[in-house]
Amino acid sequence: MIVLQPREYICNRNLIRMLRIFLISFVLLFNPAAAQDRSPNLLQKFYGKTPASSVMYNPWRSHYWPYQDFGYTHMYGASYKSVTYMSFINTYRERCHLVAFRRNWVSTNRFDLAYGIGINYGYDGRLYFARSIPVWIRETILFKTDFNPMAGFDLSYRLAKGLHANLVFSPIFVTWGASYQFNYK
Repeated sequence: MIVLQPREYICNRNLIRMLRIFLISFVLLFNPAAAQDRSPNLLQKFYGKTPASSVMYNPWRSHYWPYQDFGYTHMYGASYKSVTYMSFINTYRERCHLVAFRRNWVSTNRFDLAYGIGINYGYDGRLYFARSIPVWIRETILFKTDFNPMAGFDLSYRLAKGLHANLVFSPIFVTWGASYQFNYK
């Protein structure tokens, strides 16, 4: 009969614990049930999902403040996966160009809610005068140059297969029109 000394007994107990942890980890790691899609965490929900490729045309716009005007912006654009290009006529009747990163937060059979963050060209530093942008932001160099940051939301409602009515909200104006999604759900 082998009598274990207290020190050897502790080492053997630790070895047995480590083997148990290894076996349990191995079983959980290669368990087919654990390999199923897990629900996204908060960061993944905030980041969003890749939107369907689409083309859009939003002919109308309205500014928020200081005047609620109605006009034609003739915004057209295209998106492929998460990259979006848009072109529109600004208040100064000049064509602006926007390249943005776009992701869907909500996507159902009828509604899509997306956000976009990008770079805009064409205001020639005049976004500095837009009163709907907070003063502490517009007084930075970001709004005094030809290239400006732009962010906004896109809300669309499915009318038919691939055809959507949509609204695009930015800090300065809202536009509305239609879009067509190629990889519709």
